[in-house]
Amino acid sequence: MPPIGLGTAGSRGTLAVTLRKHLKMTRFFYLFIIISISSFAQQKANEDELAYREIQTLERAITIADLENNQNESDVARNEFSKETLRKIRLEILRISDAIIEYFPKSEYLYETLFEKAITEELLGDIDAAEKSYKKVVSFDTAKTDLKNVSLKNLARISIQKKKYKQALNYLEQLKNFKISHGCGNGEDAYKEILDEMYKQCYEGLKK
Repeated sequence: MPPIGLGTAGSRGTLAVTLRKHLKMTRFFYLFIIISISSFAQQKANEDELAYREIQTLERAITIADLENNQNESDVARNEFSKETLRKIRLEILRISDAIIEYFPKSEYLYETLFEKAITEELLGDIDAAEKSYKKVVSFDTAKTDLKNVSLKNLARISIQKKKYKQALNYLEQLKNFKISHGCGNGEDAYKEILDEMYKQCYEGLKK
């Protein structure tokens, strides 16, 4: 009997063909988006701007791949393929982010790039690296505060996961110094609920 999930030799062959076709279409689609946007902006943009725009394009590709993944939850093969696709896109975002940070230390996109790097590292499971990057966002010399606020929230969440409740509370108190815009709707209420729950987890954790 073949290992669970692999099926017969015939079905595996069909699956391999399907995956190759899907990979070819996916690569072509992402490449088309990147080339289209980059070509349109190339005459007016600096290299660091082009690189950051590529990060934004890849983020949009992740959104598309995520939607596809959710729509095909019952299809195990496509689901696993989509996860691997997402991982590869995130690795590419990390590569571009590192390049901007290294080669364009005075870029106007450095602040946002540091945040993208932190988010991507966390999503890839490199929590220690993500913590370092979030801290760099918080200490970055800029009047912009939204990403500092979110970075402190994420640092608090990571600290809660590590059962470092006092540290988490410290981060939650710090983020009060940095305003965040919630836009329209009930964004502010939803964000407050998240923070209230995090405070609750910290206080309960400290009692144990």
